[in-house]
Amino acid sequence: MFTDGEDHGRMRRVTAITTALLTVTLTGTALAGCSSSDSSDDSAKPTASAGTPSATPTTSAVPTKTANGRLDYTGDTTGTALFTSAISCEVVAGKLVGVTAPDRTDASAPKSPSFIATTGGLQKLAMLQPTATDSYSQRSSGSVTAAKSAGTWKVTAKDLVIAGNHGDDRKSITVNGSLTCTKLTGQ
Repeated sequence: MFTDGEDHGRMRRVTAITTALLTVTLTGTALAGCSSSDSSDDSAKPTASAGTPSATPTTSAVPTKTANGRLDYTGDTTGTALFTSAISCEVVAGKLVGVTAPDRTDASAPKSPSFIATTGGLQKLAMLQPTATDSYSQRSSGSVTAAKSAGTWKVTAKDLVIAGNHGDDRKSITVNGSLTCTKLTGQ
């Protein structure tokens, strides 16, 4: 049993570790999204629809896996990210503090789209990578909240504005949607 001071110290350490891991992941993702092309024509860039890169939204009558989450995004890139793989959430002292979709330990999960965010703590981080070549990683406004109902954690993004690659203020997206945690770490 932790005393009140020990419990808060443990939470600060775990939150610091989570923040460090998210920072490393966001930095790596931002660098991976860099291109050596001098082309400024954004019309050649694909957008993601239904979780797969596509130039135009598509619909399909083929049954798909049930989605564990859906994030709609508008702005410089517009589309929908569906997450059918596991979604990992970190819980510290009974509070959900971070989400990663898809779960990075799932080798079969696609690399994009991907979403990482903190739901609490001092540093508010968020990253959405709709396609392999497009990422947004500088959270500027909006919210990412978590709630537990019937033993299941659900994360909601509401009017979450994330700036484009490398601090380019001219590019941003607004994200809305929800994710259901299928894998929990911490507790």
